Amino acid sequence: LTVVDEVFSINPISAQTIYVYPTGATLPLYFGPTQYNAAAGVTTANPVTYALTNNPSWLIIDTNTGVMQGTPTDNIKDPDTYTVTITAATDYCGATASADFIITVKANEWCGDGAVQAAQGEQCEGANLNSQSCVSLGYTAGSLTCKTDCGLDVSACKTCEVGASCQTSDTSYGSWFCAQRAGPEDGGDASWLERRYDVVTDYAYDSNCDCAASSNTCLWSQGCSGTGSQTCSPYPHRCCGTAASCCVNGRCVNGPYSAGGYIDCGGGGGSDGGGFTTGDSIAIKSITWDCGSLKQKASGSDNWPITWANDDSQYTSWGDGQGFSQSGSKKSLGASKVSGSSASSLTGTDLKTWPANGADSGIGKSYGILSVSGVLYMWVGEGGSGSNTDAWERSRVYKSTDHGTSWSKASWYFTESNNLHHPGFCQFGKDYAENQDGYVYSHTPSNDNKGVWLMRVPKNNIMNKGSYQFFAGLDAAGNPLWVSDINQKSRVLTHSSGTGMPAVIYYPAVGRYILMMEYGSFAKGNLAVYDAPNPWGPWTTVAEYTNWCGFSTTFFWNISPKWINSNDFTLVFTGTGSYDAWNTVTGTIVTY
Repeated sequence: LTVVDEVFSINPISAQTIYVYPTGATLPLYFGPTQYNAAAGVTTANPVTYALTNNPSWLIIDTNTGVMQGTPTDNIKDPDTYTVTITAATDYCGATASADFIITVKANEWCGDGAVQAAQGEQCEGANLNSQSCVSLGYTAGSLTCKTDCGLDVSACKTCEVGASCQTSDTSYGSWFCAQRAGPEDGGDASWLERRYDVVTDYAYDSNCDCAASSNTCLWSQGCSGTGSQTCSPYPHRCCGTAASCCVNGRCVNGPYSAGGYIDCGGGGGSDGGGFTTGDSIAIKSITWDCGSLKQKASGSDNWPITWANDDSQYTSWGDGQGFSQSGSKKSLGASKVSGSSASSLTGTDLKTWPANGADSGIGKSYGILSVSGVLYMWVGEGGSGSNTDAWERSRVYKSTDHGTSWSKASWYFTESNNLHHPGFCQFGKDYAENQDGYVYSHTPSNDNKGVWLMRVPKNNIMNKGSYQFFAGLDAAGNPLWVSDINQKSRVLTHSSGTGMPAVIYYPAVGRYILMMEYGSFAKGNLAVYDAPNPWGPWTTVAEYTNWCGFSTTFFWNISPKWINSNDFTLVFTGTGSYDAWNTVTGTIVTY
């Protein structure tokens, strides 16, 4: 047998028929068809089998058809020749025959002609990358080039997580200034702290995968420096060294200190008093969301405020759906028990008794549920159809002493004329055990969407309307003022774009209260997150999101009080459309 232009010539092998094809071969490996004359008397009753010897490891033969195939394992630059032996055998008289084949593997003949011959195995030609790039090949950034053998060179392509930290932050130090003690964690009095603000430069991968300065963050260190009159530089509002003053416990820190001498910059008495924030949080740097951890249940039911009871179960309420059971008629308002150690292992059990003795036979909406001393309480918005602004007519509290088996309602309620609706309950761990001052706190949105009110009541007197007090601002020393007249209440928080239903929890791992609420347009995934040292503030901004997590129709969020592990937590939330359901994702609080 001979080789002619790398195509096998036609020769017989003991009058047997053997086919050699390029099946599965990668150019530039050439197999031409080699046809042999059929032997007389060889039929399907006397099949021929084939064997291959002296072959390279990448070359095989089909024992039944005689088809040879394979892909050379090396990057061939010079002709490489193999002499292989094919043996054919049949049980017809025990006949066998063999022949040698010369197989030549050559380097690409077309590389260098200026055109990308993809059919011949070329990936590129010089500067012609055949519309490929590092990004199209799955890398993040970098420079793609063509090698001399017309294969792509990806050695300069880069893979990184854009925005991820890439080196240790640098810290530069600013000047000293004075600030009033901010709250109980600082001692809770009117003395002064000497603080030093530091600029911390963080580094992260940019879109080119280069390690670059990404942001400047202010940090504060502190130490006591006595009391009395001292001249103070303006308190930084957002970034270190800005000239803007800002509020500390509702007072402007902007000059010489004298007891009670501050100008009120928020939280004044009266229904039109403004709430206040003090810029960016100095305790929580950010929240990392695992949006891919989304889990959904109870499709068609929304709201889902949640509390942790003494029986180690969590309890929640929902509206306009069928709850976890996903059966029966839709209910305006329902309540459920949530068992399990995580969102991945939960069991939701609907409390069937609620519609029978709930608000107006189960018509209403709730964004607040709480367990205190083994008793469940629920704020319910009642009125009309029980949906939308109809449920703003009355805000009434309900009580269950048997974990939701039965409920009784208060004889009183707040009305829409009080400029509030759908109060929530501030969560304090399992069965309210982390609360220290004996009060239950309820944050509630105003009907005009201009801010958030705050009321409190002794935890053993929740069903007594006369025991409720309303936040009315701060006194000269920065302490909260509480009044019994609801018309003298003052907002604790405002947002220029409008406020939705707030959900508040005391988060023990960071020693702060965290408030989450919708802002701006309804059901657009606009989530605002704040933190504060007290239920009344001063609230500082952790983050504001538009189209949070890409969940574009969400509108209410609250942290599960049970599913917290140090700085890691599970968020329960709801929305419209695809998110009209029980939804959870996990998150992590990043502190300074």
